[in-house]
Amino acid sequence: MLIAIVAASALDCSSEPDCGEDEECEPQTRICRGQSIPYWQYDAQHCGTGDACVICADPHLPHAIAACPSLQNCGWTCDRLWADCNKVASDGCETSIGDDSQNCGSCGARCHGSCSQGVCASLFEGEGTVSALAALDTIYDYPIVLPRIRQLFWTRADGGTLEIRSAMLDGTDAFTLASVPARDGSSSSLAVTNDAVYWTIGAGLQADGGGTVYKMQFDAGSPILLAADQDRPGNVIVVDGGVYWSNAGGGQIMALPPGTSSALVLASGQRRPGALAYDDERLFWVEEGLDGGDGAIDALPIAGGTPTVISLDSHFPDGGSTRTAGAPTAIATVPEMPQQLPVPSAFHIVIWADLPSRALWGWAGSTPFPLTYPTAGPWEPVQMFGGLESFRMFNRANRTLFDSGLYIPGTPQYDGPYTVPIAPGPWPDGTQLVSPSPIQGTWTDGNRVGSNF
Repeated sequence: MLIAIVAASALDCSSEPDCGEDEECEPQTRICRGQSIPYWQYDAQHCGTGDACVICADPHLPHAIAACPSLQNCGWTCDRLWADCNKVASDGCETSIGDDSQNCGSCGARCHGSCSQGVCASLFEGEGTVSALAALDTIYDYPIVLPRIRQLFWTRADGGTLEIRSAMLDGTDAFTLASVPARDGSSSSLAVTNDAVYWTIGAGLQADGGGTVYKMQFDAGSPILLAADQDRPGNVIVVDGGVYWSNAGGGQIMALPPGTSSALVLASGQRRPGALAYDDERLFWVEEGLDGGDGAIDALPIAGGTPTVISLDSHFPDGGSTRTAGAPTAIATVPEMPQQLPVPSAFHIVIWADLPSRALWGWAGSTPFPLTYPTAGPWEPVQMFGGLESFRMFNRANRTLFDSGLYIPGTPQYDGPYTVPIAPGPWPDGTQLVSPSPIQGTWTDGNRVGSNF
């Protein structure tokens, strides 16, 4: 076991680089049994300092190996995929955390499914009709000492109701958070924050104005109706306490600003509005279009104003002019950190997937640019996910998750346009939606929900 934490008293600075009067000493080596080794190298072969540096003996305990845990004194640690869960030293590392569903990857990490190589493949079967999926991964910062919470959320249509289902990924069964009225055939969208879950009902209905938008605080225990009489609402997102969604049937972008009780129309006359995204100042959304070629990508200040179409015609490096959003299907924003320091803020690039051009496009304030070349294979991009200087796209047609890796358009680090798909995903046959972040490996095929973590 290699430990790279070194106490100041344990350093030998005899081979340190030249340090100025006001510069901190940064030694490069230390002495171990008369030999000079890297100063950070404290392990079972180099434990202690100076002439006291020793080779640690085999502990002769089950699944245990020699280690130098304190940098000065020998001890032992567990072999890979084994752990000392009972804290009894005499039996060493008695628990296999590689295949034990009650201790999967670590002691006490229970798995609702199978455990292999320390990875839990959770599986929740018989969930009926699942049309939305989200995840929450909460890590509490010091000094708050609380366990990490990994929680999945999904919607389940069950006859005349829509249920908000959840699972804690701690080995326990899934449970129902809320249940509200919904007609047969209803579909939904879902958004989760650290303190509440939001959802829409009616995105799959004909345009009849019967859709609804709900919210439920995790500590409240009952759903709150935020908006009724919506025309096929879907794609709900939450921005700084404000709730936004698209009405596909009514051609509207709707908002419920923080502290208000009545929904506002931010934009109307949209051609089947769909997925939404945002940056620090603006909302962006997909107009899927009505005839497979009249779609668009729009931008609007969150504070309100007039929508602007940003999906101008562009071209590939080896081709002529093309529509960049004839029938777009998914959208996200990617924060790009400025190269100058100190960093005042992050600049966002808008990315989207388009069906007719069979490509992914980006926009940074002027003409859209291609992020990928047209793909020749099956093409049904249904989800986009933005990360720091990177993005992902789930192509449902062949169950692949395209990952750009780090990129900065316009600089040498960006090697696009890329070719898609780049790699297959771990998704089973029939996978409809995935949630690669914050809990990677989460998926649903419309009847089951699974997650590898």
